Amino acid sequence: MVPRKPRFAAAVLLVLCGATAFLVLTGRHPSPTREAQAPPTPVFCDQSPDPETCFDRAFASANALTRLVFAPDSTPEGTLVRYLRWTIVLRNQEDRPVPRLDLWLHLPADLPGQTLAFAEFSHPAQTAKDSLGNRFARLAPGPLAPRETQVVETLVKVFRDVSPPAAPSPPLPRYSLPEPLIESGSPEIAKAARSLAGKTPLDTAQRVYEHVTATLGAGEYDPQDRGALWALTNKRGDCTEAALLFTALCRALAVPARTLTGYMAPRDRRVAQQDLHNWAEFYAEGRWHVADPYYRVFDANYSHYTAIGVFRKDAQTPLKGYHAFRFDTHGVSGAGTME
Repeated sequence: MVPRKPRFAAAVLLVLCGATAFLVLTGRHPSPTREAQAPPTPVFCDQSPDPETCFDRAFASANALTRLVFAPDSTPEGTLVRYLRWTIVLRNQEDRPVPRLDLWLHLPADLPGQTLAFAEFSHPAQTAKDSLGNRFARLAPGPLAPRETQVVETLVKVFRDVSPPAAPSPPLPRYSLPEPLIESGSPEIAKAARSLAGKTPLDTAQRVYEHVTATLGAGEYDPQDRGALWALTNKRGDCTEAALLFTALCRALAVPARTLTGYMAPRDRRVAQQDLHNWAEFYAEGRWHVADPYYRVFDANYSHYTAIGVFRKDAQTPLKGYHAFRFDTHGVSGAGTME
């Protein structure tokens, strides 16, 4: 069953407070052999045979703080600063208590062109990261009395490049391969992509973008992620399907691409429901370029986008396919919204 997309509304201002923490990379290092003393390579929990247990250990090993610092506070050259705020409201819907409440949420991802400076929370949080640069926070706001509501507030500061960011290394092989809901290996996607090949990766990506914007009708918000093949077949979809179809067609044409989840935020703001958005990026000429078929943006408006995650529809991370947050009331019926 495909997890449903959370719904969102306006957020609340969070007061800055002090304490410093450092990002903890998770997992174990493989032991080098005696013959080849190679430097150890980090193994991320999403690459573990048991990612859930691995992430639980990673979170447990990190300090739980209300202010987590990830980068120096000085603004790097060629970037703009974005402050985003949001509130998650969790409700106990039963007449019995919730003995334990766990919350996982996406923080701005560690990607070329985007740097998370700090994150502040109303409750102590621990962080971990996956192999794609997705950054997660885990909070335990405490037990809930019958019918009680708990509010969790977050403030982040992000540095965002104003032009296409240079990639420090070649794209991961994953960004050229099929994956759930990005069915670039299907015969239907391959057939549709065949006529879109250009002379260069940049030209190919622009032709794909123009094809998606011309053929995909803009659908209303759909709480279910349906995927690239569904969008191609039905010729409609919301921002998620538009980004997934662009990504799949690019991959079918050997142009590395990925779908991102995040916020449209051309200025500092309290993010609301309409700010949560999916768009795509493609790799060409050593850089990652924005392609947003839903809002008709190609290779522009870089500072308007803040990514909270690389789209992945699997159970290899604590979010388990949810776009922004996930919570667990451990057997008691609960509800969660971003307001």
